[in-house]
Amino acid sequence: MSAIDDKVQQLANDGFDVGTPLTTQGTDDTGRSWQQFTNAWLLAEPGDTGVWIIWGTTLTTYNDTGGI
Repeated sequence: MSAIDDKVQQLANDGFDVGTPLTTQGTDDTGRSWQQFTNAWLLAEPGDTGVWIIWGTTLTTYNDTGGI
């Protein structure tokens, strides 16, 4: 499981469905990974303590702020 997969499961357990994956998980040379879903966009990056930090937003907000 990736950090994003773990966060998706946590969100589902908390009652928020991120929806269908619209992209496969992408990565870049800094170690960050991201994935876009029907209802959300998630970005995971390694934190200073070795714990992954998950940044996320609803897809509507992401689109409204010019993210796509």
